[in-house]
Amino acid sequence: MKLVSKLSLAMILTLFGVSYAQRSPHSDQMRFNCEECHVSTNWKDIRFDHQVTGFLLDGKHAKAKCTGCHALEDFGHVSSDCISCHTDVHQGKLAISCGRCHTPRGWAVFNSLSAHAGTSFPLIGPHAKLDCRACHISDIEGEFSFLKSECYSCHAGDFEHAANPSHSLMGFGTRCEECHFPVSWQPANFARHSGFFPISTGAHAGAWSSCRDCHPNQQDHRVFSCLGCHEHEQSRMNDKHSEVGGYVYDSNACYTCHPRGEKGD
Repeated sequence: MKLVSKLSLAMILTLFGVSYAQRSPHSDQMRFNCEECHVSTNWKDIRFDHQVTGFLLDGKHAKAKCTGCHALEDFGHVSSDCISCHTDVHQGKLAISCGRCHTPRGWAVFNSLSAHAGTSFPLIGPHAKLDCRACHISDIEGEFSFLKSECYSCHAGDFEHAANPSHSLMGFGTRCEECHFPVSWQPANFARHSGFFPISTGAHAGAWSSCRDCHPNQQDHRVFSCLGCHEHEQSRMNDKHSEVGGYVYDSNACYTCHPRGEKGD
């Protein structure tokens, strides 16, 4: 009698153990067979080919645990949107698509070129090497609000401290792009100079190599000299203007008679 009782108890425990072991931790909503994820040698050894879902696990995602993104009961109940797993530090002020700026390699790996490609300020030259926070400064953590694309909005200090020439003293406008290029501040091209005196066309095209050739005072480019060129040696100028009334060998006098830099002015 005792032997029968012991055998019955053993059978009950065995059946209970088998029943418990075969109970799936997943709900009936799972659309995969067990062998698509598990192997018979070790139930915890997961070998699911995540690529078949259309969401490739690369970068940091390759090291993530399944339950880090999925609920154990139903692995199909998950969204591929980053915000479904990650806290939006930008507080909804930017696009929902995190991939526009970030990559799976890590949050600190910014794809700023792609982020700026659709804006009015594409990142080229030195701007492509800047940290986002160099321009996007905010008291709110993670806020990368839209900024003005005018150069002066970021380079006001460069404008005020420019000494060769002094931009503020010369009364230059704040449209930096009229003289400078995004790839580098130097060399500058003062295209508006022709509105005052043509140096890119006419007799003076190619006749100078730097601003100093005509502007001896680098602090004030309003001061100019026409007398430093060999063509304007005083002896030659005196001979050529011997019959010109009121002639004086002076730069301002030269400009008064030759505002376009041509002999026939």
